[in-house]
Amino acid sequence: GSPLSGKSTLLNAAFGADLSISKSPSNRAQGSAALCATKDATDSILLFEMGTSDSDRDLDTKCARFACALADVMMLNIPANDVGALDSYVNEILWTLLEDGARSLTDGNFTKTLLVFAVRDVDVGDEEECKEITSILLDDARRLWTEAGAPAASPIDELFDISIVLLPHAGFETDQFNARAKQLGTALSVNGSEMQPEYSKGIPEDSFAVFSESMWESVFAKGIVESEVETVVSSPASKAALECAEAAFSSGFDKSNAEINQLRLKIARGDLVRNFGSAAYTILSGVEDEFRRATAEHSEDESVVRKARELRSIVSHSLMLLFSKQLQLARENALTLYKSSSVADDASSELAFFKADDMFVSTAKDSVHDAFPTWSFDNERTELQNSMKELAAQRRRFVQARLQSAHQQQNTMHYLQMQQAQLRAIQEHAYSGGDGQLNVGAAYRPTDTNLNVSVGYQQGRTNVQISVVPDEYAGYLGPNGFSAVGPANLGMSFNVSI
Repeated sequence: GSPLSGKSTLLNAAFGADLSISKSPSNRAQGSAALCATKDATDSILLFEMGTSDSDRDLDTKCARFACALADVMMLNIPANDVGALDSYVNEILWTLLEDGARSLTDGNFTKTLLVFAVRDVDVGDEEECKEITSILLDDARRLWTEAGAPAASPIDELFDISIVLLPHAGFETDQFNARAKQLGTALSVNGSEMQPEYSKGIPEDSFAVFSESMWESVFAKGIVESEVETVVSSPASKAALECAEAAFSSGFDKSNAEINQLRLKIARGDLVRNFGSAAYTILSGVEDEFRRATAEHSEDESVVRKARELRSIVSHSLMLLFSKQLQLARENALTLYKSSSVADDASSELAFFKADDMFVSTAKDSVHDAFPTWSFDNERTELQNSMKELAAQRRRFVQARLQSAHQQQNTMHYLQMQQAQLRAIQEHAYSGGDGQLNVGAAYRPTDTNLNVSVGYQQGRTNVQISVVPDEYAGYLGPNGFSAVGPANLGMSFNVSI
């Protein structure tokens, strides 16, 4: 946004940032631009606040291009009075963003970006005013998109998703402003309603420093070349050198892009590139050699030197992104090997750890080259080792839980067996009448009668039974009845349980 338009106030209210707030022009460095970076309150979003210069619009343009190359979301902070003003600062920055977007869309190398218009000092209760502001902003965006050289068949929403947020005055309606700004910050959070995966520029966290530095060098070099075109073309020799350099640059860029795309497709299929470092160096050195041969007659010209530096920066940056994807794939393959090697119960987690780590290191060492001194795989290796350690800890917890469960089952079975043994003992005790109990029974039948008298003693109780039963088998026993059984027809039985 423009100077003193409340950029820091908005970022602080929306994301919980802690940016210092300028109250007057004296707090700003005159004649300089600023691109400040900070994190939100959750430490998950990187925020850029782009200040402006009073005299160097070219530097502003470079800052805008640099921020757009990194950011998933571009938010323009617009005072309500500037809406519809053709000469406003915001329109200049917006035109720069749309021009770069149109160029990338034509080249077929683009990533969709969320473009947020945050309009300040709006009477949000006036529906007519809100509708008018929204209509003007959309019309201006479409007009600038066409003027920026966008393909006729490509509407602006093919590259930008536009969101318009209307905010009340931060000083006069502070509570309402803070509430709406907080809603905006929530919608733009990592899992917010406005955020889409397609907005991501795909920059690995551990490579962000190198990426941003390379991108700044590329944008800065490109800006200097373009700003000096007017002085260069005044000399026929310089003009010829510039044309030669641009032709060689285009040829080298196309060649490198084709070769890099082949490697990119291979990695996208899940195939690692063998000796990636050597392959990357071959691409870069080949492009540079071809550029030097094509510009040999103008090798000392400043425009040729700058174009050569720009070409190297762009190709190195593309190769660096591919290097990061190569490491990510190598890390995934190593982690898969670790999981498969440690799945068995008797498998050694330590052996699987060292095998996976050795596999990753071997691939990573083949992926680096002395020509790219900033390339490193230390962070990816550390992440791989931490992931494997976490998996090993989870496996140990699982095995321990399974052993505890088996031990509990064993204790339960032992307890049930003891209970079953006790039940059997109780049953035997009940059926046998008790250990050590004497059971005695006696029966008597008078001679020539059907009278039976029986007496029994069992478990401490005496039982006497008298019955008259016809003797159907008397004829088989002889004339004396039961006299043959014992003296005086007395029968005895003893049952002793031990």
